[in-house]
Amino acid sequence: MKEYLAKKTIGFYLTVIAAAAAVIGIINYSFASGAASSVLLLTAATVVVEILMIIGLAVLKNRTILNLFPAACAILMSAAVAFSFGSQVDGLAFLISGLYSFDDMKNFLLFAGFGVIAAVLYIVSSFMDMEKKE
Repeated sequence: MKEYLAKKTIGFYLTVIAAAAAVIGIINYSFASGAASSVLLLTAATVVVEILMIIGLAVLKNRTILNLFPAACAILMSAAVAFSFGSQVDGLAFLISGLYSFDDMKNFLLFAGFGVIAAVLYIVSSFMDMEKKE
């Protein structure tokens, strides 16, 4: 395990942090009122692609094709965040008008925050290699 982690670059660690943010986001979104199943599926797909990348790096070593996985995760996570607003438009309007408090929309807003962080980290890491060149 120590040897596996020694070969990784900052790009790899950014994807791991992004996956953790996606997991925290999906947990929060699952408790939000009006949660759309498509958003849950897209976020879960992001985590699955991340796991496949980690397994691929262990099995295939430093293949260039594995550098496409962070870009795929960025697309999936960005789509999840974008689609999540459709089911929350009424709640956001009620929050702005004062009919809802922050507690009513807390789970969705946490998902949106962690989702944007994850998407940005995936975008940044998509420009980096996942393993050090030997």
